[in-house]
Amino acid sequence: MKKRFPILSFHYIITSKSKDEILEFLDFVHSLNTEIGEILVTPLLHHFKEAKKYAAEIDKNYMEKVKEKAKKYRIPITVNMSAKQGAEGLEEKPPINQCKELIMPFIFVDGNVTPCCGLNEGNRRDWQNNTSLGNALEKPFREIWYSPKYIKMRKMIRENKVPKECVYCPAYNLSSIKR
Repeated sequence: MKKRFPILSFHYIITSKSKDEILEFLDFVHSLNTEIGEILVTPLLHHFKEAKKYAAEIDKNYMEKVKEKAKKYRIPITVNMSAKQGAEGLEEKPPINQCKELIMPFIFVDGNVTPCCGLNEGNRRDWQNNTSLGNALEKPFREIWYSPKYIKMRKMIRENKVPKECVYCPAYNLSSIKR
């Protein structure tokens, strides 16, 4: 893109622990002094038994404060919802070759890299760890992104094929597709 600095995007998960820190997070992002693609704000979507205590309710007033501060800093902000719920609202899920998330990897706290955050909605952490595209704590992310494994996954999606890393995708139509 012929830019001197990268365009950064962030995904902020609102939990009972992080809910009160988002305005400070916006201050931090603003302090980076680089172009921001967007901040995607998502409440903890599923109350899996392991995470139930972290669920937090957000209301319109809360989000208005967040949006107001983001606007002040000229940081684009999007409020996210469940990929599964969003896909269920469609008459038909789009085919996987229309996937936009393949360029938005999700990195777990332990460093494991998965294609996107939508896969988290299935709560299949063992499977995600076993199909990890690499570990960002063990090697530079650039090496993971350009690895044969990651390149093959992106190519399969473009060819309307389902790579093993995406077999549980909740947002795209995976039926009658070559695997």
